[in-house]
Amino acid sequence: MTGLLDKLLTPAHSPLGDAGDFGVMVIWHKPEFRDAVAPLVESLGYSCGLVASATAGLGLVVRRACTIIMEAEHPEMSGVAFAEELAHRLGVRRSLARVVLVQERPDYETAVSALRAGVADLLTLPLSPAGVARALRSARPERGLSVGAEAQMDGSSAITPFENQILSTVGAIRAMRSLRSRYFEERNLVDPAWDILLDLTQARLRGERLSVSSVCTGVLRSTATALRMIKALEAQGLVLRESDASDRRRAFVQLSEEAFDRMVEFAQHVGTYF
Repeated sequence: MTGLLDKLLTPAHSPLGDAGDFGVMVIWHKPEFRDAVAPLVESLGYSCGLVASATAGLGLVVRRACTIIMEAEHPEMSGVAFAEELAHRLGVRRSLARVVLVQERPDYETAVSALRAGVADLLTLPLSPAGVARALRSARPERGLSVGAEAQMDGSSAITPFENQILSTVGAIRAMRSLRSRYFEERNLVDPAWDILLDLTQARLRGERLSVSSVCTGVLRSTATALRMIKALEAQGLVLRESDASDRRRAFVQLSEEAFDRMVEFAQHVGTYF
């Protein structure tokens, strides 16, 4: 079983720079879903394992950190039920495996249930490369941990309950952000700076560093727009840029302390409405 799982989830390469050492499992029922999602995931540089059975996929994923992309209406087990069962099995380790659900059409009731179940993102067909890239970014498992290593999770490596609560709220905001674009034209919902702040907040809470190029990939607009927004946020003292000591061609971007404190306070306020 371990050999099969390693083969299934070992990443091929990661052109997003800091996408992390994890694989993507696609749980499918309709062949057309499988044939649409798998090439798209691989085109973004992620390994892609295919599993037709939701139950079998659940058994595999609890053994190793990965991201799951699943049909929300899978007949064997709905995507929401899958996410709930996965969270139950992983317990405090639930951030090790994240779920992205794909609907055939926008469904508000499913969206609310998915958010409550801890789903990382909710997409609607047809999928776009930018949308999938953003969803995979938001659903990245926690780094540096293996599913069987709860004994190694001390205060220095585990996310605290408070941080997990804020991270969950920010994830819900991100999912709602994706959901609204299914109902309204994207050109009417222009807020790349806000998307960047949400991305950087999630990264800070997970103990990750995002490169400038990675942040640009997560914004559903042109790279030029994303770079302009980063520069504007930097001028306002909300983000900081730092050169990569090992590669001068790359730079990292992160929230300033003031911006992070404001985002946490905002998430706390929003969290009271859930």
